[in-house]
Amino acid sequence: MILNGEDALKKHLKQNMPARLYFIYGDEDYLKSNYSMLIASKITDTSGSGFNFYQFNSEMTFDMFYEACESLPMMADRICVFVKDMPLNKLTDAELKDYEKLLSDLPETTTVIFSMVTVQVDKNTAKWKNIIDMFSKYGVCAELSKRNMQSMVKMLVSRAGQAGCSISPQNAQYLINVVGDDLNRLLGEFDKVSAYASSREITAHMIDEVAVRSVETSVFDIAKAINSADGDKAYRLLGELLKQKTEPTLIVGVLAGEYADLYRMKIAGKYGGSLREISTEFSYKNREFRLKNASRLCKSYSEKRIKKVMEAIADTDIKIKTSGADKTMILEELIAKLLLLMGKTR
Repeated sequence: MILNGEDALKKHLKQNMPARLYFIYGDEDYLKSNYSMLIASKITDTSGSGFNFYQFNSEMTFDMFYEACESLPMMADRICVFVKDMPLNKLTDAELKDYEKLLSDLPETTTVIFSMVTVQVDKNTAKWKNIIDMFSKYGVCAELSKRNMQSMVKMLVSRAGQAGCSISPQNAQYLINVVGDDLNRLLGEFDKVSAYASSREITAHMIDEVAVRSVETSVFDIAKAINSADGDKAYRLLGELLKQKTEPTLIVGVLAGEYADLYRMKIAGKYGGSLREISTEFSYKNREFRLKNASRLCKSYSEKRIKKVMEAIADTDIKIKTSGADKTMILEELIAKLLLLMGKTR
């Protein structure tokens, strides 16, 4: 069985007893971790003193796994074998066959959970596709993607009430835009802001005072400053990122993504492609706002100009990775080039 999304998994857990086998993957670490532990807690005590909870990581051997799966529960109905972040795609075909043989005939008193919290599962590769097929044949595969904006806003408004303060939907969305949509990071920053607000309403000013901006947000602001001919702001934001020890390659990579959005929407407009088509083709699920921003902005620039910007970013990426030149200077040179290429300087 394959379950697509949080709602499908939530419905499954509400309507059914836990299955014997789960494979949890996707691009939202917070949801993968929380739901994996929720399933485990439905089966047995997951505390350190739990006799029926066997927890393993990537160092697990097949013999260890086999012995745990075949164990009998102690003073309970079931045991849970919890495997976190095991890179199954690195196993040989023969090793995977051994796992499949065991997983296909698990004892009735055993539930196995493979939780891919930090391991990235690329379901487009043959190896991972076969692994997903194997788990869905004998158990439940649940893919947990990032929540959409509406869902995250609702969560923050509710969390504020639980913390004894309040936040408007508009400011909840502002916080998400500032710190990013990674739930681990978002909830951490929200808790800081709510503690600062105490029993008051959380304002945009409080968010600016307390929350740490994500690299993505800061780089987006750099691109916005470049497109607005505000060189001073672009250099200041770059300096803040470097002061935070942000890797130059990461800055360049995120900047490349910002202009890739522009280019994709420019080409879509040229050939009559829709935002939905671009979102599906390039996996923008729950990130459609990026394309909406790019769709508005790309009208001001020619396809040729955007391509030159992307070439300059690509050249900078190579220079950072291969030359011994000062990386800060290389990035500052890139900002200067982009200000010139976008046809506006200050």
